[in-house]
Amino acid sequence: IQEPCDLLSELRRVVSGVFLGLTFFFPEGDRENAAAIAGLGLSTDLLFRNSALTSFSKSGWEVRILASCQGRALPTPPSTILEGAKIDALPVAETTLDWCLLEAK
Repeated sequence: IQEPCDLLSELRRVVSGVFLGLTFFFPEGDRENAAAIAGLGLSTDLLFRNSALTSFSKSGWEVRILASCQGRALPTPPSTILEGAKIDALPVAETTLDWCLLEAK
């Protein structure tokens, strides 16, 4: 997402009641994946827990994490059938993602 504050503000405008979102966060300090995210022209604001919660708050949301679990994430290997083909760009390095169910009001 290139402009996360605009997205969150628009969601706040159109959502009546509660917004539930399933998302994942990269670990704070994951420099290699953060550099790759920035290199793709994306904002890291919603991809790290602290900055995501801050972004929600700045957009007028009261947000809390209802549930979370962690899971190992590896880069998707390139295709062996279609030379150079890849499914996902992220993560670029092995990491542990924090999968969360968010509730925003």
